[in-house]
Amino acid sequence: MLCWFLGQLAYTSTGMIMRLAIGITLLRFTSSRIHVYSLYCIIIASTITGTVLLFFAIFQCSPISFYWDKEGVQGICRRDIEVKIMYFYSVIDIIFDVSIGILPAIFIRKLKLDRRTKLGIAGLLGIGCIACALVIARVPFLHLMTEENFLYETTMVAICSDVETGLGIMAGCFMVMRRGFSFFNKSNENDTPKGYVTPQFVSQTSGSTLRVEHC
Repeated sequence: MLCWFLGQLAYTSTGMIMRLAIGITLLRFTSSRIHVYSLYCIIIASTITGTVLLFFAIFQCSPISFYWDKEGVQGICRRDIEVKIMYFYSVIDIIFDVSIGILPAIFIRKLKLDRRTKLGIAGLLGIGCIACALVIARVPFLHLMTEENFLYETTMVAICSDVETGLGIMAGCFMVMRRGFSFFNKSNENDTPKGYVTPQFVSQTSGSTLRVEHC
């Protein structure tokens, strides 16, 4: 139970920081007010709900140690409230993951890239949609967090949460891996004149640049 307690704190804090970092990174790719305001809204909502969940995860039991050590100790745990917060947190997660899966595709459409490169980058950044599917798959199992056989019943919750976080970190890393983007343009390397310098890709909406370097 102590490992689950620490794992829950790690999942909540990591997910909150991960989504905050991804949201801030996406802000660099657009100057459209609608896109900027949308990103700010989901960043703020995700951060607030993540903070609330983290705070409640720590103090859901009184005393705190009663979560993992109930022998000879009188205390109480409010797991029913935690489950309700988890449902709300999952809704925010789904909205955020869908947004980071769709918005990058919209941003990339404005860049001066060939079609193949655009599809490749959009696919990499769309990993967030897979994370969204895991959040949805986790929802039916959340009510099991109130069961007596806690560790067994919440196995799927733990698995989905861990994989979701891993995919989110991957999506965030791909956004800043410039050499990873050049993979999709390798087919054109043989046709590139010797000494040719790879140009910058300039966003038509914000003037922001994205340089692709060949490996």
